Amino acid sequence: MKLNSNLKSGTLSFPHSPSDQLRITAVTTVGSSLHPLEKAPASNARLLDSSGNTLNKVAVNQQIQIVSDITNREDRDQPFSYLVQIQDSNGITLSLSWITGALSSNQALILSQSWMPKATGIYTAQIFVWQSIVNPNALSPSLTLQIPVT
Repeated sequence: MKLNSNLKSGTLSFPHSPSDQLRITAVTTVGSSLHPLEKAPASNARLLDSSGNTLNKVAVNQQIQIVSDITNREDRDQPFSYLVQIQDSNGITLSLSWITGALSSNQALILSQSWMPKATGIYTAQIFVWQSIVNPNALSPSLTLQIPVT
């Protein structure tokens, strides 16, 4: 939202005459000019092992990292919550974990949450970036990863 403000004053200091006028115009932006889902977008979702190597498949009882990059596109600090939800093939949530923090203006971070599958199957990881846990306004479209476990 943009606000325009005009101030017209007929009271000027010496040496101006009483008929002189001063006009001041200011324009400011209130809030963000970015679409809400562009404030801190997540990208490059991937699975890594404990050494940082990319994984295409996962073994039972193998600890993995669900990783993505987020970037603050705002010109001010942006609080965030980074959530990772793991569901089985029936849509049952097996794990929900999160990290909270604040991104400085234009800061980028690589974030991850660990998970260890207990059985074979195809799992789905969903990644969310919200303003906070108590204020779940999305700052990014969600990302989805399939996790094949053998």
